[in-house]
Amino acid sequence: MYMQPIQNNTTYPTTQDINEVQKQKPVDNTDDNTTQKQQNKPIQDEYIPADKEAKQATGLYKVEYSENGTPKISFDNPRKKVADNKEAKQEEKCTGNTDKVEREIRKLKEEKKQLEQKIHSASDPQKAKDLEKQLAKIEQELQLKDTDTYRRQHTVFSN
Repeated sequence: MYMQPIQNNTTYPTTQDINEVQKQKPVDNTDDNTTQKQQNKPIQDEYIPADKEAKQATGLYKVEYSENGTPKISFDNPRKKVADNKEAKQEEKCTGNTDKVEREIRKLKEEKKQLEQKIHSASDPQKAKDLEKQLAKIEQELQLKDTDTYRRQHTVFSN
């Protein structure tokens, strides 16, 4: 198998051609060239910090001045700030009081016992039915109130 060499038909400019092009377009370093570059630059927003933000350090290190006016570099430890915040939150203590709810439940249980005793000692069947209806209402209310959810919802908090 015979392979033919690749022929390159590309023509390159000669030095004379390059010199002629350079003579036609002289390089201009005037102010017009710089204004064109500035005009081609895209317009961008610029952030200007407020006075308070400008005084605050943006990194972990900040420059502070000692009593005699010499600058010194101090370290802002963000972990220490988080720990300080946690301590401040831990200082706030609230106490929950469920005494009122417990009294209601105790009172309902006592009423339930009394109604059960009245039902057993009642001689009139009509009166027994009325007492049973009252007992059913109290049992239903007791079933509703004698739960952790009800206690949590009706807890009184104080500092």
